[in-house]
Amino acid sequence: MSVLRPRRVPVSGLCAIVMAAGALAGCQTDQPEAPNIFGTSADLQTTGSINNQDKTLENTQKWAVYWEKNPKNAEAAISYAAHLKALNKPEQALGVLRKSAMSSPEDPVILAAYGKQLAAMGQLPEANKVLAKAAKGPSPTSQVFSIHGTVLDRLGKHDEARTQYKAALHLEPDNTSVINNMAMSYAMSGDPKAAEDMLLKAVAKDSGTGSAQLQQNLALVLALQGDFDRARKVLAKVLPPHQVEANMVYIKKMISQPNTWKQIKSAKPVPKS
Repeated sequence: MSVLRPRRVPVSGLCAIVMAAGALAGCQTDQPEAPNIFGTSADLQTTGSINNQDKTLENTQKWAVYWEKNPKNAEAAISYAAHLKALNKPEQALGVLRKSAMSSPEDPVILAAYGKQLAAMGQLPEANKVLAKAAKGPSPTSQVFSIHGTVLDRLGKHDEARTQYKAALHLEPDNTSVINNMAMSYAMSGDPKAAEDMLLKAVAKDSGTGSAQLQQNLALVLALQGDFDRARKVLAKVLPPHQVEANMVYIKKMISQPNTWKQIKSAKPVPKS
């Protein structure tokens, strides 16, 4: 875990765009069998090595062929787009998702992926429109509601964002990533105490991979309330001592600035892959 930096402060409900990414790939399909290759949208990782880059290019070409024949297939669209992003071709990835969204205008999985990519590229108003459509369509998933909430938070529409998070929690009451997103929405709108209460509940529920992120968000909202001792103790649960102090120094510096809330609201999601 590196020292917190302005674009990596773990405060945005925007983390849901990242945390929900894997869920977008798990769709059912009656289309022909997808390519049996490394690197679907759920697990694509790049190491920067030449061999891995070659493998990614090869797999991208396979997904391209499959997607051209099955543009309505959510797995094909999302996996192909994920490979294009791994090759640093986000515009092409967006084009793939846009075409699939046009082919399957009622598919909440494709719309969520398309909206997520629009948001990642800073096209928030358009992302809002796409995700609003997905949320109002047939059988929207909790991921659709949660991703829509993160976009609304980035647009400063925190009340509307929390309506989306509540809809997500209605479907998945114990989804700690959604609870986290709602908590940070409260923090972004100037209510760190409400954020603290929600994060404490989320931490109590989550002992898995999301626990470290929850603990760091909890430390931040405690620090925003001036409770630095508790914030330090929380960070100590998930970070080594030298990183705890480095993070505390950064947090104190950040919240001492007059534009603290502006920094929090403008935070971007941390890329997962």
